[in-house]
Amino acid sequence: DVVTVSGIRIMAEMDFVVKAITNETSIKTISDIDERVDQILHRASGTVSNGVVESCVRVNPFAYNESSDGITYRHVGGVYRMQIRRT
Repeated sequence: DVVTVSGIRIMAEMDFVVKAITNETSIKTISDIDERVDQILHRASGTVSNGVVESCVRVNPFAYNESSDGITYRHVGGVYRMQIRRT
């Protein structure tokens, strides 16, 4: 966080996990979703209510499987780091 001398936070850097989950055996659909999310978020910026997203970059892609009750779930996504400034 960037905080003024008076203690007001004017900028923050936060990490967000963004992922798709499926129990399909094919990875094509989930890979397509991951690719589209990355196209939209990576290197994005813009105005939001009460602030500005200065930058958004994917800092860590990931893919893993987990099983529950005999069903395998595929997780594909990434950790996106955003720098957000208060307006």
